Amino acid sequence: MAIRPYAARRARLRLIGDIARLALGNLLRRPTRSALTVLGVTIGMAAIVALWSLSGGLARSLDRQLGSLGYDLVLILPGSPGSFGPPQPLKLPLELLAQARGVAQLGAELRRTLPVRAGETKGFLAIVGLSPTMLTMSSGFASRFELAKGRLFSPGSRREALLGSRAAAELHLKPGGALEIDSQSFRVVGLLKPSGVTQRDSAIFMPLRALWQLTGMPDQVTLAVARAKQGYPARRLANELQSVISQAGGPVVNVQTAERLARIAGELLGLLRGVLGGIAAIALLVGGIGLANTMYMVVLERTREIGILKALGARQGQILLLFTLESGLLGLAGGLLGLALGIGLSESVTLIVARFFAGIGFAPEVTPGLIAGALGFAFGLGALAGLLPARRAARLQPLEALRYE
Repeated sequence: MAIRPYAARRARLRLIGDIARLALGNLLRRPTRSALTVLGVTIGMAAIVALWSLSGGLARSLDRQLGSLGYDLVLILPGSPGSFGPPQPLKLPLELLAQARGVAQLGAELRRTLPVRAGETKGFLAIVGLSPTMLTMSSGFASRFELAKGRLFSPGSRREALLGSRAAAELHLKPGGALEIDSQSFRVVGLLKPSGVTQRDSAIFMPLRALWQLTGMPDQVTLAVARAKQGYPARRLANELQSVISQAGGPVVNVQTAERLARIAGELLGLLRGVLGGIAAIALLVGGIGLANTMYMVVLERTREIGILKALGARQGQILLLFTLESGLLGLAGGLLGLALGIGLSESVTLIVARFFAGIGFAPEVTPGLIAGALGFAFGLGALAGLLPARRAARLQPLEALRYE
């Protein structure tokens, strides 16, 4: 009694395997038509895979970079939340902010673009003035100042400068060399290792007070960073700093936690992914419509074949399975090609970004879930697109099909 169900299962599996081989053979008999049908699915799937892997990689890179800074950081930026444009210097009550409850460290910087001269080389470069805390603040910010040669400038110095790797190459300077910034002489005391961030590597760094004196802009900053004491909530610290600035009659500022900045960036990336994903889905839908049209033509061309199969005893379910498998295999082929093309596109975009935008470092995120999801969706789309033509084929009467010319 136990042998019959086992034998029946084997027979059904054998029948499904025969139908799958027949479906594959039918597709290979018309390679040109199959290739053109697959092309529509390939384009849409490639767009979705490239978009998904790039946005996932960018989100992971952004989270990693902000995480390296530390989610206990609070950033004070010029302008109101949502404002755009380059940061303008503003005057902040730095001493009051450093004494605020919950502040473990407070650092500030001022960024200006000034004329620079080294020998016969002239130009304009970004000059960044840094408070002493910015050089010692743990993780994140301090990691920018990894020395290649020389030493860091002394916090109280007035004529010492630290050069980014690209700035040093452009000015042809080494530690001990001299340069003029806005007609005032400075001595190079150290060179930084390349960070991969163009704005940092092309900058010249000096003590904040030295830049205040050079520009005549005392107490002006373009960024202030506070680190919360251990166990002190960063959001609470942000509110307190905002209150200190308001009570001191300070300017309008944008006070944000690193955690909130990461969340905002993630939301923007999600919105971008949704919009571009919708556009790519339209391309994929067009490919599915083309696949359905092809399957309708296949059913018309093979009407007599369907009649012969039914005359030989094929049931409706088997005919339905045959044509659904054919359309599903077409979708799967498009998914495989689209997956390979999408990964290739994302890798190419990454190389271009790395070449022209050195500061944006990320790698496409191609996960097993993405691969399985893309292939499963492509097969499902193909099977769904071929379902109606397959039902039409399954419902044909054998005599009518055999008489069809």
